[in-house]
Amino acid sequence: ALIGFAAIVVERMFQGITLLPVLGITYAILALLEARHSAWRRLQYLLCVSERRPAMLLAGAFCALAPVSHGKIVTSIIAAIFVAIACILAPQKHEKGALDGCVIVCGSKNPCKIAAVEQAVAQYKGVRGVVSYAAMSGVPDQPIGLSTIIRGAQNRAIAAFKKAAAADISLGIESGLFSLQDPNYSENNEDSSSKNKKESVHQHQLYDICIVSAFDGHQHHLGLSCAFEIPAHVRRQVVDNGLDLSAAANASGLSSDPYIGQNEGLISILTRRRLTRKEYTIQAIHMALVALDHPGWYDEDHRSRR
Repeated sequence: ALIGFAAIVVERMFQGITLLPVLGITYAILALLEARHSAWRRLQYLLCVSERRPAMLLAGAFCALAPVSHGKIVTSIIAAIFVAIACILAPQKHEKGALDGCVIVCGSKNPCKIAAVEQAVAQYKGVRGVVSYAAMSGVPDQPIGLSTIIRGAQNRAIAAFKKAAAADISLGIESGLFSLQDPNYSENNEDSSSKNKKESVHQHQLYDICIVSAFDGHQHHLGLSCAFEIPAHVRRQVVDNGLDLSAAANASGLSSDPYIGQNEGLISILTRRRLTRKEYTIQAIHMALVALDHPGWYDEDHRSRR
């Protein structure tokens, strides 16, 4: 509107110079570029971030029809055609989220985790890409206790964020076991003997869960997957023999795949492939990205930083 007003002033000052049709065509061409090419779309020079078509139609009609009074019918038609095409191709509504233009970093080289991140973030408009780095969790290979799993996810997220040259958001993914009766028992019983720990675990069911930490360089946002109960004979392999869940599944005869944790996971066997490890990891990724996808809906500190 300001450019159009300036063009009218210039046109009034200098008779014979008709800038409006040129503006109309320029506007439409840039709108086409923004609508069809992500590099232009991120700049968002001309298109508003809410309802785009009404604003484009109004500006296009103004730019295209104004030269009619000067007998520039052909120029007006050309401008109108460009604007009409841009209106058809441009998205009608785009709700800008904090993920627009972001590079997502996956803190793992596990193929299953990388595939889960790629599939999950593909559902968010404007994400520039996914890169992955090996990141240490700083917790045992088989984390037990919610606080331990969370710490592993956060450590991976921080390590991946530091390794990436241009990280916007890093995702630390950690799966582990916990007891509903004592979710942080491994933390609470640190001073207890190993025998007491094992007895405590054997008294309760253990559940497997995936926790994702989405880290933006300032704050962690956690997301949790669904949880499923571990069979008793697998639980015994983990607790008594110190095996991780993949090795325990093989030792107990549930699986013959030594890389089950990088493939469909124990959850796939127990659900008869109704749900795979990648799918339950995607659940946790989406949950972790909720706060980042809606800046301003959560805590005041996070809102002020962004």
